[in-house]
Amino acid sequence: MFSSYRPVLIRMVKIGLLIDIGIFIGAFIINQLIGWRTIQEYGAMLHILAGLGVVLGLLSVSGSWQGRNQFDYQYARTAGVEELHDRAGRDIADSLESFRFILQMFVAAILPFMIGMLLQ
Repeated sequence: MFSSYRPVLIRMVKIGLLIDIGIFIGAFIINQLIGWRTIQEYGAMLHILAGLGVVLGLLSVSGSWQGRNQFDYQYARTAGVEELHDRAGRDIADSLESFRFILQMFVAAILPFMIGMLLQ
């Protein structure tokens, strides 16, 4: 049953680990630049960057909703030759993609947040 989701989950974990590596390196660089040298300060920076990742995902969902819910956008979409069910399918796919991004950012933020908790 879940075998069809396996490649998607593997891809999500790989992307999440790449984002995590970026967060860890970014936290180290930012800490060096602002003079934070202790382990507790590194953990705090991990919390900040993980939180920013989740906020970025939330803003992505919010921005996609605001863009699609404007009357001008909806009216312009009706001018094409695309059928109604094709437009609805495209809108659903766009919504799912924005939710997929927030899920990706949330999954990526879990590891740095947990390690930041351990370091504090």
